[in-house]
Amino acid sequence: MCDLAGGAFLYSYGKPGQTPEFELFREKSEVAYTPWNGIGSAFRARLGFENAGYRYEVAWSVLKDGGAPAEGFLDIFEPGNDSPVASRECAAGTVESRLDDLSERLD
Repeated sequence: MCDLAGGAFLYSYGKPGQTPEFELFREKSEVAYTPWNGIGSAFRARLGFENAGYRYEVAWSVLKDGGAPAEGFLDIFEPGNDSPVASRECAAGTVESRLDDLSERLD
C-alpha cells in the first residue's frame, strides 16, 4: 500500500522486484481508516477499500515496547461476509511505514 501525492493510494499485490499480480488506485474518499483504539500491547491501524464487492483490509501492528519489528497483514472479505476468505502476512522486516502516520491525511 503506497500513499501517493494528491490524496490517492495505490495497493499492489505481488512479489518484490516483479510486475504486481494486482493493482488498485483509490482516492482518499474511497479508503476507510481504522486507527488504533488505545487498547492492548501493540499499536495497530487498518486501511480498507473495496473492489468488485470484495473488501480489502491492509493492517499494521507493532509492539509498544519496540521489542519486535512492525508487522503487516492483508485480509480479503467476500461481499456480506465478516470472516476473511484470504489472509496474508507480510514477510518479516518488510513493513516500511506506520499506517497510523496517515491519520492526519485521512481526516
